[in-house]
Amino acid sequence: MINFQIGLKLSDKLLCTIGINNLLNKEYTPHTSRIRGVAGGVPNPGRSFNINLKYEF
Repeated sequence: MINFQIGLKLSDKLLCTIGINNLLNKEYTPHTSRIRGVAGGVPNPGRSFNINLKYEF
C-alpha cells in the first residue's frame, strides 16, 4: 500500500496539506484484523483523498 502526502506553507500561519491513501487502490486486509479469518475478512477501504488546512494563532 502506498500513501502520498504533500504540504505547502501558504503564509507564516497557514499550512495546507493534500494526501492520498492507498494510491494504487489495492484491496487488502491487515494482518492484525480480528475478523481476517471469517469469510476471507473484511477489506479496508480503497483509495481516499484528504485536504487539511492548519491555521496557527
